[in-house]
Amino acid sequence: MQADLKNHPFLEDILPEFLHYYEECATVETFKSGDYLVREKETADDFFLIRSGKVALDTFIAGRGPTNIQYITGGEVLGWSWLVEPHIWQFSALAVEPTETIRLDGTHLKSLADKDCGFGYDLMRRMVNVVGLRLRMTMLQLK
Repeated sequence: MQADLKNHPFLEDILPEFLHYYEECATVETFKSGDYLVREKETADDFFLIRSGKVALDTFIAGRGPTNIQYITGGEVLGWSWLVEPHIWQFSALAVEPTETIRLDGTHLKSLADKDCGFGYDLMRRMVNVVGLRLRMTMLQLK
Protein backbone atom coordinates (compact mmCIF):
# COMPACT_ATOMS: atom_id res chain seq x y z
CA MET A 1 0.00 0.00 0.00
CA GLN A 2 2.89 2.35 0.75
CA ALA A 3 4.00 2.46 -2.90
CA ASP A 4 0.42 3.11 -4.07
CA LEU A 5 0.12 6.04 -1.68
CA LYS A 6 3.53 7.51 -2.52
CA ASN A 7 2.76 7.33 -6.25
CA HIS A 8 -0.43 9.40 -6.00
CA PRO A 9 0.08 13.13 -6.74
CA PHE A 10 -1.82 14.10 -3.55
CA LEU A 11 1.00 12.60 -1.49
CA GLU A 12 3.81 13.84 -3.68
CA ASP A 13 6.84 14.71 -1.53
CA ILE A 14 5.23 13.26 1.63
CA LEU A 15 7.63 12.97 4.54
CA PRO A 16 8.29 9.32 5.43
CA GLU A 17 7.20 9.90 9.02
CA PHE A 18 3.75 11.01 7.82
CA LEU A 19 3.17 8.30 5.23
CA HIS A 20 2.36 5.65 7.84
CA TYR A 21 -0.62 7.71 9.02
CA TYR A 22 -2.18 7.41 5.58
CA GLU A 23 -1.38 3.69 5.48
CA GLU A 24 -3.35 3.21 8.71
CA CYS A 25 -6.42 4.75 7.09
CA ALA A 26 -6.23 3.42 3.53
CA THR A 27 -8.18 0.74 1.69
CA VAL A 28 -8.21 0.03 -2.04
CA GLU A 29 -11.67 0.07 -3.61
CA THR A 30 -12.83 -0.43 -7.15
CA PHE A 31 -16.08 0.76 -8.71
CA LYS A 32 -17.81 -0.43 -11.85
CA SER A 33 -19.21 2.03 -14.34
CA GLY A 34 -22.55 3.17 -12.90
CA ASP A 35 -21.53 2.71 -9.23
CA TYR A 36 -21.81 5.66 -6.86
CA LEU A 37 -18.76 6.41 -4.75
CA VAL A 38 -20.75 8.89 -2.63
CA ARG A 39 -24.23 10.36 -2.67
CA GLU A 40 -25.25 13.94 -2.05
CA LYS A 41 -26.58 14.67 1.46
CA GLU A 42 -25.15 11.50 3.00
CA THR A 43 -22.62 11.60 5.84
CA ALA A 44 -19.07 12.35 4.70
CA ASP A 45 -16.32 10.81 6.78
CA ASP A 46 -13.75 9.81 4.18
CA PHE A 47 -12.23 10.80 0.85
CA PHE A 48 -10.72 9.11 -2.17
CA LEU A 49 -7.47 9.24 -4.07
CA ILE A 50 -8.46 8.35 -7.63
CA ARG A 51 -5.91 5.95 -9.10
CA SER A 52 -7.57 5.33 -12.45
CA GLY A 53 -10.93 5.76 -14.13
CA LYS A 54 -13.35 8.64 -14.44
CA VAL A 55 -15.87 10.00 -11.94
CA ALA A 56 -18.70 12.46 -12.60
CA LEU A 57 -19.51 14.94 -9.85
CA ASP A 58 -23.08 16.11 -9.89
CA THR A 59 -25.58 17.94 -7.73
CA PHE A 60 -29.35 18.07 -7.69
CA ILE A 61 -30.80 21.37 -8.93
CA ALA A 62 -34.53 21.93 -8.49
CA GLY A 63 -36.29 21.96 -11.84
CA ARG A 64 -33.26 20.46 -13.62
CA GLY A 65 -32.50 17.31 -11.66
CA PRO A 66 -28.95 15.93 -11.37
CA THR A 67 -26.52 18.37 -12.98
CA ASN A 68 -22.90 17.60 -13.80
CA ILE A 69 -20.38 19.84 -12.08
CA GLN A 70 -17.20 18.29 -13.44
CA TYR A 71 -15.28 15.07 -14.04
CA ILE A 72 -12.29 13.87 -12.08
CA THR A 73 -9.82 11.22 -13.19
CA GLY A 74 -6.73 9.33 -12.09
CA GLY A 75 -4.33 11.37 -9.98
CA GLU A 76 -7.06 13.56 -8.52
CA VAL A 77 -8.77 13.66 -5.12
CA LEU A 78 -12.47 13.20 -4.46
CA GLY A 79 -13.95 14.84 -1.43
CA TRP A 80 -13.34 17.41 1.23
CA SER A 81 -16.76 17.36 2.90
CA TRP A 82 -15.33 15.08 5.61
CA LEU A 83 -13.21 18.00 6.73
CA VAL A 84 -15.83 20.73 7.24
CA GLU A 85 -19.10 20.95 9.14
CA PRO A 86 -21.70 19.57 8.73
CA HIS A 87 -19.73 16.62 7.22
CA ILE A 88 -22.34 15.98 4.53
CA TRP A 89 -21.53 15.29 0.88
CA GLN A 90 -22.39 18.35 -1.19
CA PHE A 91 -22.55 16.34 -4.43
CA SER A 92 -22.82 12.80 -5.75
CA ALA A 93 -19.90 11.01 -7.39
CA LEU A 94 -20.66 8.42 -10.07
CA ALA A 95 -18.08 6.19 -11.73
CA VAL A 96 -18.60 6.67 -15.48
CA GLU A 97 -15.95 4.09 -16.26
CA PRO A 98 -14.29 1.43 -14.10
CA THR A 99 -12.50 3.32 -11.35
CA GLU A 100 -9.84 2.30 -8.85
CA THR A 101 -9.41 4.35 -5.68
CA ILE A 102 -7.70 4.48 -2.35
CA ARG A 103 -10.34 5.33 0.26
CA LEU A 104 -8.95 7.24 3.24
CA ASP A 105 -10.75 7.34 6.57
CA GLY A 106 -10.96 11.09 7.18
CA THR A 107 -12.31 10.73 10.71
CA HIS A 108 -9.28 8.71 11.76
CA LEU A 109 -6.91 11.05 9.91
CA LYS A 110 -8.38 14.01 11.83
CA SER A 111 -7.77 12.26 15.14
CA LEU A 112 -4.16 11.53 14.11
CA ALA A 113 -3.75 15.17 13.07
CA ASP A 114 -4.91 16.28 16.54
CA LYS A 115 -2.15 14.18 18.09
CA ASP A 116 0.64 15.22 15.68
CA CYS A 117 0.46 18.90 14.74
CA GLY A 118 3.15 18.56 12.08
CA PHE A 119 1.11 15.91 10.34
CA GLY A 120 -2.06 17.96 10.84
CA TYR A 121 -0.49 20.97 9.15
CA ASP A 122 0.70 18.82 6.25
CA LEU A 123 -2.74 17.23 5.82
CA MET A 124 -4.52 20.61 5.90
CA ARG A 125 -2.05 22.11 3.42
CA ARG A 126 -2.75 19.28 1.01
CA MET A 127 -6.53 19.52 1.47
CA VAL A 128 -6.58 23.30 0.99
CA ASN A 129 -5.00 22.72 -2.42
CA VAL A 130 -7.84 20.30 -3.26
CA VAL A 131 -10.49 22.82 -2.15
CA GLY A 132 -8.79 25.61 -4.10
CA LEU A 133 -8.69 23.52 -7.26
CA ARG A 134 -12.39 22.66 -6.98
CA LEU A 135 -13.28 26.33 -6.50
CA ARG A 136 -11.20 27.37 -9.52
CA MET A 137 -12.84 24.69 -11.68
CA THR A 138 -16.31 25.80 -10.55
CA MET A 139 -15.48 29.43 -11.32
CA LEU A 140 -14.35 28.46 -14.83
CA GLN A 141 -17.66 26.71 -15.43
CA LEU A 142 -19.61 29.79 -14.33
CA LYS A 143 -17.80 32.09 -16.76
